[in-house]
Formats: sequence, C-alpha cells, structure tokens
Amino acid sequence: MNDFPGVLQRQVESVTDALRAQRDARCRQIESDTARKAEQLLADSRRRMRERVHKAVGEERQRRETALLDSRHRIETAGRQRVQQQYRAFLKEALPQLRDELGRRWRDAGARRAWCDMLLADAADRLAAERWTVEHPGDWSPDDTRWLERAFAERGLPAPELREEPSISAGLRLCLDGARLDATLDGLMANRHAVEAQLLAAWERELAHD
Repeated sequence: MNDFPGVLQRQVESVTDALRAQRDARCRQIESDTARKAEQLLADSRRRMRERVHKAVGEERQRRETALLDSRHRIETAGRQRVQQQYRAFLKEALPQLRDELGRRWRDAGARRAWCDMLLADAADRLAAERWTVEHPGDWSPDDTRWLERAFAERGLPAPELREEPSISAGLRLCLDGARLDATLDGLMANRHAVEAQLLAAWERELAHD
C-alpha cells in the first residue's frame, strides 16, 4: 500500500503528459490553421487590391481616353466651324465679285465674244440645227450681230432670230422649241450651290499652292 501514492503520481503525470501533448498538438494545429488562414486572407487581400488597382487604372485610362476624344472632337468641331466661317466670309465677298467680274467681261468685246462662242459650241452639241432665237441685252451692237451671224454660219447653222430682252444685263439665252440654254449673267448665277462649290474649289486650289 505504501507504493500507491507513487503509482498514482505516475498515472497522474502520465495523463498530464498526454493531455499536455494533446494540448501542444492542438495548439500547433490551431497555429497552423491560423497561419494558413492568415496567408489566405493576405493573398485574398493582395488579389483584391490588385483588382481594385487594375480597375482604378482602367477607369482612369478610360477617363483620359474619353477626355482626349472629347477634346479632339471639340477641336475638330471648332476647326470645322472656323473653316465654315472662313468659307462663308469668302463666299460673301466672292459672289458679288464674281458677278461684277462677269459683267466686266461682258462689257469687253473680246471676252464677250469668247463667252458667246462657248455658248454656241455647247448649243451646237445639244440643240437641233434649226433657226434659233437668241435673246440678248439692250447694249447689243450691230457689230455683235454681224459677229454672231458669222459664228452661226461657220458652224453651218441658219442665221438666228435676235430678240432684245430688257431683263438680261449680260450674256445670251438661246431658245428652240421650248428648250433653252441660259448663259445670261442671272442664268449662270442661278444655281447658287454649284457656283459656290466652284468658287470654293478654286479657292482651295489657290491655298494648296501657297
């Protein structure tokens, strides 16, 4: 019986050692699980941070690209508006000048006959070779009549019927059976869009040569 306390002590110590070993193993497991979870949380945090940074960078890039595109559009729009303003200013000056220049050319005998000759060449290709009516302005001279009849004869055309038209300030109008070729000043300027297009094309060619 004297050994009972010693045996009990050893049993207690054995149990205590076992419990301590279990505790230590459990602590190591908890520490390992905690470390693993902490590492996973850290990895997740880094991943989410990268995603937020990537998203923020993408949004900032998109914002800058949008701002750049908007700026480019504004610049292009402003450029087009400036060009349109320049076109309008040019046409505002050029159209009256063109009309005045055509009037001046009509008053010059050589230029007037070149004008008429171009009209006759066009008419000979488009109208029947019959007796045409030629409407002319009031400043038409006998010399102009003789020149015109000779120009008709050179093309093998009958002499025209001449008719003064007070509304014509410059140019001629050829008429045949309802068909008309209007090369008067007003007729040439009637198609405003076509005239403006030709003026702008001529202006742009001049700018390209500067």
